[in-house]
Amino acid sequence: MPPKTVAIINMKGGVGKTTLAWNLAIHLFSSHQQRVLLVDLDPQANATLLGLSEDEFENHRKTKKTIADLFIDCYKKYGPFPKPNESLRQNYDDFIFQCEKSDDGTAFCDIIPSELELSWVLKNAYIDPFLLEKTLNSPYFDKYGYILIDCAPTNSILTTLSLNAAKKILVPVMADVFAVYGVDLTKDVIEQHKEDYGVDTKVIGLVFVRYESDKANQREYKSKVVGKWGRTTFTASIRNNDHYKISNGQRKDISRSAAHQEVKDEFEQFTNEFIEKTEQAIKGNI
Repeated sequence: MPPKTVAIINMKGGVGKTTLAWNLAIHLFSSHQQRVLLVDLDPQANATLLGLSEDEFENHRKTKKTIADLFIDCYKKYGPFPKPNESLRQNYDDFIFQCEKSDDGTAFCDIIPSELELSWVLKNAYIDPFLLEKTLNSPYFDKYGYILIDCAPTNSILTTLSLNAAKKILVPVMADVFAVYGVDLTKDVIEQHKEDYGVDTKVIGLVFVRYESDKANQREYKSKVVGKWGRTTFTASIRNNDHYKISNGQRKDISRSAAHQEVKDEFEQFTNEFIEKTEQAIKGNI
């Protein structure tokens, strides 16, 4: 069975997208015994900073590859005008860093790291907009149950690559004045992408992050977003809690932090809803 691939995206930065992506990836592994791959497709490489220590990244960079190399290698080997019968061959093990693994080896969480070099690629190389999709469709990746793509908060070729590869997106939003604008812009990008590439991207849901329900203005903005997106909005919300920052620093998910049980239960509720909504999207019920 092919993996369930979901891009985590919002055109507005600073919404806690990477924190959500990292915690979801680790939580699917640690609490649901899943085989998860997190693809860091953001030149800022924040997910990579969570997944690898500085020494681990330096060692990985010396002996293996980052996501930037996928595009750089493609350009170096074939240039902007590839020969018709030439195909790109990669050893995908070279890209993988294993963050976590269960004692029996049946569950694990891997990451394909990113780096600032990815920004150079955007400026200097022709990139096949379906290259990431072709890569993740390789039988090599069938060992994963979930592939999560942490996207850059800009509308660029990276967005195109993500939407073509995943065809399903999760949108983290904050309940503030920029939330409505951010999700509307994301919706416009999806519609334009369908027109340009013929790819119908499914929004599996919007989830409110760093949410403070005791603040009237946040409730107001949340109500506006829910009014526009309806049942697409997750029932679960991720509250504003310092333990997310602390657990990120420890490279753990929230369930293995010192947070109160109600905070852990809240993320478990979100994860269960994510699993359910992803299944619905695959079946065409979203």
